[in-house]
Amino acid sequence: MTWLINLLTPLPTTDDGWFLLQAKGNYAEQGCSSQDMAIWNIRGQAVAVGMQSIAIFG
Repeated sequence: MTWLINLLTPLPTTDDGWFLLQAKGNYAEQGCSSQDMAIWNIRGQAVAVGMQSIAIFG
């Protein structure tokens, strides 16, 4: 239904090839769910944040 990503730096980079991703579910009920996500590099710099909202049709 909705996918959104905000890049917080001109070019998301990290020194060692690894990023930390946090994903948090806000809502999941009656065929819908919503999640927030954030990504940091090895230096602890936030490089992106995102949100998704999905529905399951069956």
